[in-house]
Amino acid sequence: MFKLVKFLVIVCCFVAISGLNLAVSFAQNPNFNQVLYWDNYSFSIKEDGDKLIIKPKNLAIVNRKEVHDIVGYTVNDVQIADLNDDGYPEVLVYLTILSKKSPTSKVVR
Repeated sequence: MFKLVKFLVIVCCFVAISGLNLAVSFAQNPNFNQVLYWDNYSFSIKEDGDKLIIKPKNLAIVNRKEVHDIVGYTVNDVQIADLNDDGYPEVLVYLTILSKKSPTSKVVR
């Protein structure tokens, strides 16, 4: 049976992630555009206004573009890792809240 690469988009707004030792720089970057690589897979992560666009490449079954609404946030950093040790990568996207309200976090799948 084919396994799909799982996308896990974690939104971190000045919140520590327990169990992970990930350093994040919280400088705002309104034109974020980066490509991550894992074996033969690649993931293009781009911020386009209030949208987060993730485009995978070389996945076994589905290579569709994922678009997430990020109104009120800006992309800060991205990382790729095999968090659940299944041999397939998860993509982590760190966002910073743009308002002056207290920071929050949420997970978008």
